Amino acid sequence: MIQGLRLIGKPKVTTEQQHGLTASTLLTCFMESVSKTGNHYTEIQEITQGYLYSAGNSARAKLIPTWRIKTDQGEVLLNCMTGKVETPSSWLTNREVPRD
Repeated sequence: MIQGLRLIGKPKVTTEQQHGLTASTLLTCFMESVSKTGNHYTEIQEITQGYLYSAGNSARAKLIPTWRIKTDQGEVLLNCMTGKVETPSSWLTNREVPRD
């Protein structure tokens, strides 16, 4: 059996959503986050590209390009549009979606 959500409607892409940050900028954001939080990772085990789904408070859903970075200390999510680093659990409880 296949389960999931079916997204309906016409996609809307704004100019600001068309261009994310470069890979080198994203890695710099990750390293800055490590310095600020004091987390000490000895190994990055995996980086996976993907999208986070967020409906926010509007009727429009948003797919946010994200890197999932798996380290020896756990996983973090790196927002490819803003460079913000979060844990998966904090993203689920603190959804901050840009408003149009």
